[in-house]
Amino acid sequence: MSDASELNKAIKAHSMWKVRLKDAIETGKSEFTPAQASAHHLCDFGKWLATLPAADKALDEYKQIVPLHEKFHAEAAKILHLGLDGQRDKAHDALTNIRSEFTYTSAQLINTISSWKRKIS
Repeated sequence: MSDASELNKAIKAHSMWKVRLKDAIETGKSEFTPAQASAHHLCDFGKWLATLPAADKALDEYKQIVPLHEKFHAEAAKILHLGLDGQRDKAHDALTNIRSEFTYTSAQLINTISSWKRKIS
């Protein structure tokens, strides 16, 4: 069943990726590999999404969130790869540029999660 607290956790957890990526760009180190960052189904939110009943999976928000969530993790992995590869300028631009895929996808994901949360609250 849709749960506002799980959606709140998802917003916070995915916002933390920005901090992790910034740190990785600055230090060239991360506790995660790009492969781990891309594993959208292994984060707590991805696991929670997989457990939802069919009625929740039929919701428009769910159908929008799943591909956005996958893309968010893919973009985070690309940035992490750049940061760990010493391509700091490219990684920083991908993380912070308002027109970057990561920024756009992140905003879309958070907005859609927030919309779902409003719907069930």
